[in-house]
Order: sequence, then C-alpha cells, then structure tokens
Amino acid sequence: MKWKQAVGYFFIHNTVATYNLAVFITDCIQRDEKCGLFVRCIVCDQGPTNVAALRQLGYNEKSSTYVKVNSVDRRIFVIFDPPHLIKNVRNNLQRHDIQVGEDITSWKNIDAFYQLDKSCAIR
Repeated sequence: MKWKQAVGYFFIHNTVATYNLAVFITDCIQRDEKCGLFVRCIVCDQGPTNVAALRQLGYNEKSSTYVKVNSVDRRIFVIFDPPHLIKNVRNNLQRHDIQVGEDITSWKNIDAFYQLDKSCAIR
C-alpha cells in the first residue's frame, strides 16, 4: 500500500541550532530508510532555521528543490506547507502591491471584494 506518514513533530521552547536540525533531519531519514520506509519529501514552514538546515543538505531555492542524504540514492524533495505559503502571500499583500505584467494586485482589492461579499444575502 502507499502510505504517507509524518515521522516527527516537535515543540520546543527556543529555536534549535541549524547544524543540529540538519543532523536530526539526516538521522531521521536514514533511520526511516533502514526500516524499509521510502522517504519522498520533507515538509516544513519557511522559518529561517528550517531553510538554513535544508541548505546545509543541498537545497537551493533557485536550482535544487531537493536534498541528498548519505546512503539514500535518490532526491528527497522539499515542500513548504500551503497554510504558511498562503499566510506569507497575505502578509506581503498587506505590506506591498504586487505587479504581474501590466496588472497590479493590492490588499485594497481583496478588502473591497470582502466588503461587497459580506453584504450579499447569498455568500
């Protein structure tokens, strides 16, 4: 069967050192693979420590969307979780207008649509 399973989720008081996180990720993947699991991706938010640890494992936003781990002979892809990506887009739109080609998107447009929508009987 094709199963998908999270292998770790940790609550910490402060941040963990980048090097230690990279070592932990590598160790976790190697242990999973040794047990016969097939690790396909790493999912996390875009926190600076997470991105820095992934970079230590070979990730690069522009040229390499995966990491390589010793003793694993394939790519392990990096995926940033959609809720945080949506939050980042929202935060950027609240601070800046975004231009795509000739069109400009602004938080004012989203707010105007919301105000119009909330006054409608059918939403």
